[in-house]
Amino acid sequence: MDVGVKTPLIELFSRGEAAREVRLQAAQGALATRAHEQMALLALLSGDADAEIAAAANATIGAIPSAALAAFLASQPRPPAQREAGR
Repeated sequence: MDVGVKTPLIELFSRGEAAREVRLQAAQGALATRAHEQMALLALLSGDADAEIAAAANATIGAIPSAALAAFLASQPRPPAQREAGR
């Protein structure tokens, strides 16, 4: 899954090179240092093949107050494909 964020940390997870325990920590919101990486990791891990990791990521996303999440998402630049679709 392409989450639209390209950092070494995200790429590590995208390639499937992060150990299960590290993925679980990220899914619980305990790993990333920057907000955009944290949200990208949560989006990526919400579709993890390990049901416990996917559930943890979805629970972490669900625990974010919706107003704060909406404000964060509105402040982020959209990839070109999303900008074109929104026209």
